[in-house]
Amino acid sequence: MYLIVAVVIYRYARTSVASPALGLTSPLLQKIAYGIAIPTIVIAGIINGHVAAKYIPVRLFRGTDRMSKKS
Repeated sequence: MYLIVAVVIYRYARTSVASPALGLTSPLLQKIAYGIAIPTIVIAGIINGHVAAKYIPVRLFRGTDRMSKKS
């Protein structure tokens, strides 16, 4: 699907293709799209970072009593 969209955009825009492709849209549409995309990317990064941060101590202390004791 991504490839089809990219080919269609490149076919009709050719040398005026901006990177990212939102550069071809109006300034209002750019602000709306980036306003939705940036918080989504930040939230996804925070969730992935949290999962990785939890994985490390679980992996280190698996099989020990540190996982179930308050300390």
